[in-house]
Parts: sequence; structure tokens; C-alpha cells
Amino acid sequence: MLQDRPRSRYIPLLILSAVAYSLLILGIIYIPPSAVVNFGLPNSYAPFTFIFFCAHFFLFSYIFLNSTRGYILSFL
Repeated sequence: MLQDRPRSRYIPLLILSAVAYSLLILGIIYIPPSAVVNFGLPNSYAPFTFIFFCAHFFLFSYIFLNSTRGYILSFL
């Protein structure tokens, strides 16, 4: 049986997820792809990949109330 943990404790994860998704959408709309294509690693779009990973991590951690599951699912 799972422990009863109130979801209100995890609201900051949901807020961080919304902020990360907003940054991703704004980045896609306003930043040209040629500006970030070689940032960090060649042809990796590293900033978008990092923001995408963080957004998924925070969202899945909120959904499952478990950061390990959120971490694993954010890689899939």
C-alpha cells in the first residue's frame, strides 16, 4: 500500500514543470535554430534538450510522487 502523501507538498514541482515548458515553447518560437545548434556539443541543440529533460523530470516526479520514477521516465 502506498503512503498517503498530500499532493500539495509537490506543487513546486508542477510550477517548475510549467516554467520549463514555457521556456521551451518560447525558445522554439523566438530563438532561431542556428543560434543553438552548436551550443555545447556540435549538432546537439543542448539547451533545448536540457530544458526538455528538466520539464519532463519535474512533471513525471509530480505525477508519480517519486523522483526516481520521474528520472527514469524522463529519459524514455
